[in-house]
Amino acid sequence: MTVHSRQFSWKRVLKSFAASFALAAFAFASQSCSPVFSPTTPGTGSLGMLASGDGTPIRYVALGNSLTAGFQSGAVVASETQYAYPTMMAVQMGLPFGDEPGQYQYMKFPANGGIGSRNRITSFDATGTPQFAGVALSTAPENATLARPYNNLGIPGALLRDMNPPVGDPLYDRRFAPATGNPLFNPFFGAVLRNPAALGRTCVDQAARLNPNLVTIFIGNNDVLGYASSGGTAGTNFVTQATMPTAPPAPTETPVFTAQFNALMDSCVRRMPNARFVVSNIPDVLAAPYFTTAGPQLRAGLVATLNNTAIVPAQLAGLIRMFLPNFPNGIPVQSSAAPGGIKPLAAGDLFVLTSPAGATAYVQRLLGIFGMLAPQIVANPAMAPALVQQALAQNPMPNALVLDEAEQARVRTSVMEFNQAIAAAVARHTANNRAVLFNANTLVESIRTNGYPFQGQGAIPGTNNVVGNVLRFDFVSGGFFSLDGVHPSSRGYGAVANEMLKLINSTYSANIPLIPIIDLPGLPIGQNAF
Repeated sequence: MTVHSRQFSWKRVLKSFAASFALAAFAFASQSCSPVFSPTTPGTGSLGMLASGDGTPIRYVALGNSLTAGFQSGAVVASETQYAYPTMMAVQMGLPFGDEPGQYQYMKFPANGGIGSRNRITSFDATGTPQFAGVALSTAPENATLARPYNNLGIPGALLRDMNPPVGDPLYDRRFAPATGNPLFNPFFGAVLRNPAALGRTCVDQAARLNPNLVTIFIGNNDVLGYASSGGTAGTNFVTQATMPTAPPAPTETPVFTAQFNALMDSCVRRMPNARFVVSNIPDVLAAPYFTTAGPQLRAGLVATLNNTAIVPAQLAGLIRMFLPNFPNGIPVQSSAAPGGIKPLAAGDLFVLTSPAGATAYVQRLLGIFGMLAPQIVANPAMAPALVQQALAQNPMPNALVLDEAEQARVRTSVMEFNQAIAAAVARHTANNRAVLFNANTLVESIRTNGYPFQGQGAIPGTNNVVGNVLRFDFVSGGFFSLDGVHPSSRGYGAVANEMLKLINSTYSANIPLIPIIDLPGLPIGQNAF
């Protein structure tokens, strides 16, 4: 017994977005890609307490991971590095851009170049459903020979421990080692931290070399996101696994994270004595469309398949419903967090964005097994419970497809504990106005609940109805996230930059104008959408 694959196609998963998205996406793609923003939001440009006493421009450095680098839709690419939130903030602060000391510079690529696996919308089918394609990119930055560090030191894939590792850290050294047989190799380390022997071995080393007076730090997401995005099959609990190789995957251990963040803050404050620090906490990673999009559509597709007698004979469908009355709930699922490593699929479990293809293969296999059991059950109905239970127990859904409720609880506990550690580390440096906490967690929750209005937003006179532009978290159609479902779009990064600028304005008596998000490009469409 086989299942027709189109019942679970990614086109079906996205079909519900088609009608409203097609025209909006075209309009987004038509926006200018210029990094020069219209000064539509009031602001005098005053830098307040950030301004240097001698009238020279402030020196701004950003430390972080992919969110700081401006990673979008699976890659860092030429057309979008300018829309990383630090670079947009530098524009709004009036910083000079260039290669000279004291100027702002970031990793740039030649046209259509970048690093990563670039996702893009190439076309729309007859129903208006967007069609995706990926392009592998591995381009050297065109300014790789810059004789000083970049101001944007965001490294996609970086963990907290990568910011300021001790000398001789074997895990950190493997980030730069050859890729063959080395799962810790990351091409972004060599691309961002060019010539470490001369410019500095770590992000903190290179940041200190620039002698900044403003530093943003946004790090720690990957210490929990790696576990979550893998469906609980990969972790960053390296300390535990070093002493207990059979320990299940998990996020970074909270005591380890706490010690590392304290060390990072202390090192930054000590080595960058002229800097003020804006330090972000960690948002709820499970709010991203990567975790919230596929589940409802995939479950509906599974039920539709079970009800389709052309695919599943009625007798077999009845047998499945007998033992799995809430199908697909009840299907056994591998779990790194459940007792015994197996649990029944529950309504609260999340399918990750990459699940549909794997779920298709799994259900095809499961239905085939049930089909082979059907004659035995018909011949001897008393054997049915034992045969079905044995088949289910021996064929659980792979762990990587699902982030179950127990794994989600582990993720949320880690985010909460990490944020407590970050807040405490920042608080130790607030008395002398050296550091302030940027609450990205609260920001994400607000956008998830209410959306993020921007230019064009307004109320209809005489009513309570609001119309205009709003960024939301819906995959593709919402506009806040890029096409990988994890990282913001250019407009999403614009929202982050604006909220960070608001905090800088209120904390340091500045009056920096905000970014008009309407000027930022939307999601990439077309064969050459890089």
